[in-house]
Amino acid sequence: MVNLDIPDMENLTIRDYTFHECIGYGGYSAVYAVTSSKFATKFVAKVLLPKDNKVSSAWESFDCEVRALIQLDYPNIIRLYDHFHEKGLFFIILEYCSHGSLYNNVKHNGPLKGSQLLTVVKQLISAVYFAHKNNVAHCDIKPHNILFDEFGRVKLADFGISVVTRESELIQNSKCSPDFAPPEVIRREAHDMFKADMWSLGVTLYFAATGKLPFRYYNSKQMLSDMKNVGIDMTQETVPPILFYLIKEMVTYDPAQRISIQKAYQMIFSIQDNTPKQTIPLGRYSSFKREDQKDNIHFYTGSQDEQHEVILKPVTIVSFKNIVCNTLLKRKRPNEVRRVCLSARPI
Repeated sequence: MVNLDIPDMENLTIRDYTFHECIGYGGYSAVYAVTSSKFATKFVAKVLLPKDNKVSSAWESFDCEVRALIQLDYPNIIRLYDHFHEKGLFFIILEYCSHGSLYNNVKHNGPLKGSQLLTVVKQLISAVYFAHKNNVAHCDIKPHNILFDEFGRVKLADFGISVVTRESELIQNSKCSPDFAPPEVIRREAHDMFKADMWSLGVTLYFAATGKLPFRYYNSKQMLSDMKNVGIDMTQETVPPILFYLIKEMVTYDPAQRISIQKAYQMIFSIQDNTPKQTIPLGRYSSFKREDQKDNIHFYTGSQDEQHEVILKPVTIVSFKNIVCNTLLKRKRPNEVRRVCLSARPI
């Protein structure tokens, strides 16, 4: 991390924005809470601070993030409201996410459980799916970059090193945070950025469900050995089987065998009406697939006294309808639109 001299901008007004406290920093940037006098609304200002006259690095990050966020207008991706350059600094004005990051929430409150976990998983997979569908690879998916707004909705943030690319295009990029980087990034090889995102997403979901990281970066040789020969260990963890399956398929050493975001999206949303009533403990490399039915997922539903095995194949949604609903009647909360599957066919 670059050492920054964080400027004291509290009570300064730049353009229409009055700056308050600094709420975070890292790399070449600092983040401040700001209030817009024009809209009487609280935002955050991400201020890119060139270090040692490295204006080009700050500009590259600024340009990447602005271009990506202009293209990615989606409920689970942080929203861009304004951007400008003034007094040698680059400013990006973003929506304010008052409930902090996934990292801080898990560290302070413990791993996510039950319906809360599955909701976060669905929203995060939706965000990555939308980005990839629009040819944007995030390149730094990690719990620190997943925020929650005042209603608890996931907001994928920090597109400062994102890349516009095409499926199967190989690019040399080693800027991903080491603890969340896939083997091909650790080895500094040219790689498929979308496949790299899937590994980082899997490690992030593992952290959300367990409060731990499957691999720690001490040195590249040891980390690569652990990735290839040890793999993820969820022996002591209890997670929904569908999530275990997805994590295992995302955190796969060979990128060619790694699950795509399209398939992950289809799978996680195909079970919205079949969510297990309980979770079951899973062992290391447990599989819910039989050798002769490699695409099947097995999970259990029912009470402790009576359990039924359900076999679910990935499906393609044929038709759906959008339902406007308000899930928390006792809270002031905007209406949400939920996608309900009407019919589907096996892949």
